[in-house]
Amino acid sequence: MDLQQVGMYKLTPTALTLAPDLPYEKWETIFTQLRQLQKALPWFIGDLLHYGEMHYGETYAQAVEETGHSVQTLTNYKSVCGRVPPEVRTPDLTFSHHALVAALPVDEQKVWLAKAVTESMSTQELREELREEVEAIYEPEPEHMETLYLSYNELGVLWAFMTKHKSDLSVAELDVLEIIEDAWNAA
Repeated sequence: MDLQQVGMYKLTPTALTLAPDLPYEKWETIFTQLRQLQKALPWFIGDLLHYGEMHYGETYAQAVEETGHSVQTLTNYKSVCGRVPPEVRTPDLTFSHHALVAALPVDEQKVWLAKAVTESMSTQELREELREEVEAIYEPEPEHMETLYLSYNELGVLWAFMTKHKSDLSVAELDVLEIIEDAWNAA
């Protein structure tokens, strides 16, 4: 089954067939379009999953089969799309940039994404800046170690931070992450 027949090229599930007389400029344009499609695909899948959940109560079973992505990947796509409104998203950054700020309030997402664009930050650089921000906020004084109260937004930032660095966490910190996830999901 053909996915798309457009003038001088045809897309199928397994091939891109090009006309023998395809001009160089058109060949170049196809690369640009494919790169844009590849970059946008997580947004498309995430928005589709978010819509399906909101309108049909659908889970990921069908999407796993259709996309070949893991439930974790699909959960991430849907979560980021549900938390970062389309008007906040910027094509100048990757989906991963947006995932890093998804747990923040929309106003803070805008600030961090604008900063990432202005400073041409990689995802690693943005992650490190966010980590420094979180560490500065959540470094409790020793006499206050017994109790730490977090607002809903602070909990979201901490949860996002710990989730992103899950592989670096100790067993005790993983227990804390589980508590935070439960609190985040219950909020």
